[in-house]
Amino acid sequence: MASALSIIRARGIDIVHAHDYKTDFLALALARAAGVIPLSTVHGWISDSWKERLIYSPADKQLLRWFPRVIAVSSVIAATLVKSG
Repeated sequence: MASALSIIRARGIDIVHAHDYKTDFLALALARAAGVIPLSTVHGWISDSWKERLIYSPADKQLLRWFPRVIAVSSVIAATLVKSG
């Protein structure tokens, strides 16, 4: 099985698109390794557990600062992202 990095390079992919904290981390790492653009669409943050409220969601907001482009699906999410930097 080919690695994601080798697929990006072999297919000439220009953008790596993500949708949540796990894939945001992977997309950013892959984009940096491959020299392509990371992009994330933010649908919101789940806060069902203490880990999500205190670790994953805050970490994702910090991680998204490193993305050159982020798509917010609502004005509330956009305002939260701007407030987070």
